[in-house]
Amino acid sequence: MKFNKHLGTSLSCIFIIFSLLVACNDITDEASPGIVLASDFSEGPKDWSPFFTNIPSNAVEEYQLQINITPLPESTGQSRNSLYVSGSNKGSELFFFLKKDVTNLPPNMLYRLRFRIDIATNISARTNPANQADATISGLNMLAGGLSFEPNIKGNSPITGLLEPNFNNRFPAKVGESNSNIINLGPLRHMQENGVFHLTQLENINFPFLIRTNNAGTLWLLIGFHTDKPEDFEIYFRSVRVLFTEL
Repeated sequence: MKFNKHLGTSLSCIFIIFSLLVACNDITDEASPGIVLASDFSEGPKDWSPFFTNIPSNAVEEYQLQINITPLPESTGQSRNSLYVSGSNKGSELFFFLKKDVTNLPPNMLYRLRFRIDIATNISARTNPANQADATISGLNMLAGGLSFEPNIKGNSPITGLLEPNFNNRFPAKVGESNSNIINLGPLRHMQENGVFHLTQLENINFPFLIRTNNAGTLWLLIGFHTDKPEDFEIYFRSVRVLFTEL
């Protein structure tokens, strides 16, 4: 199983399930001021398309990358489906993104975006017997943001040889910090026992993301995660809600 030449808008080999599972659109394809756009992944990918960056172009097998629609773990207490992402980062950095376009907005309109992402993770923030937070062993952080053009893979970096996006994906190190394209929502972790999957929620209610639509009244949403450590990861995306507020 291999990546296509430039990865395109998705990892076509391992994400074929996406084309089979896409049902209807989200609540609305025409967001207006103050409206909430919601995607419940129990019903499929909901027009969100996946891609990885900062990894080798042949990393599907090496990194054991998988994406599919699967039930949440029993420990979450919910039997509904979710969007499951797993793999093993073998390099110094890895990004995973889901993207979705939102159309028919006012052209060149500035918005505040507030994301709320519900996920299940087995990373705990509770202290272990050595009085250290278990979450310190993970480099996983949740990201969200958007662009006025379609985010994509433009090819391999001439410097690193790794898959390079067509936008600035420099990781914002601090929670609430933005690089103009993505904002750091904070570490992926829950407050329950270590090693068990539990639902948790990440949001930016107190530090909204600013974005302007393009001349056609379109913008692209991004959600995903970043890690800067060689580590295994398993993430279940349950749902995402985005509040649009005009400025």
